Amino acid sequence: MIETAYAKINLALHVRRRREDGYHEIETLFAFVDAGDVLSVRPADRDELTCIGEFAPEVADPFSNIVAKALASLPRPGGLRVTLDKRLPVAAGLGGGSADAGAVFRIVEALHGLPDDWARRAASLGADVPACVRSTTCIGTGIGTDLVDIDNDLAGVPVLLVNPRVPL
Repeated sequence: MIETAYAKINLALHVRRRREDGYHEIETLFAFVDAGDVLSVRPADRDELTCIGEFAPEVADPFSNIVAKALASLPRPGGLRVTLDKRLPVAAGLGGGSADAGAVFRIVEALHGLPDDWARRAASLGADVPACVRSTTCIGTGIGTDLVDIDNDLAGVPVLLVNPRVPL
């Protein structure tokens, strides 16, 4: 199975007050482009993760990689052998890691279904992971986890993303 981890862009982002838990209240318009990292998956006896691609050295630690954390957060029979082709630059504001986790959730959903509390599990990995699971244009409020779908009248519009290779 192959799944794309679509790059996330915030078309608007309003940061409101800082909460006591350290998060900020936000209002954002999430959109996704039709390119991103690519996850290839095969059944396995236990979970395995291999990182390849231009930006693989920056995410190769299996203990801190969000793909491994996403796999560990979802109950399912058997394991998955995942190859992550890391095409999105790290720390570029594109939600690359969150998009990767979102792709894992979609893979597990297709193979086994998701638990009822999938959104809570996704949010425990990062505030924008639930939006990345859905990968549809939506408005995010709260810490970004309260999502409302909107019509995507931007579908097919060309997007140019430029990254100077400097982490932000």
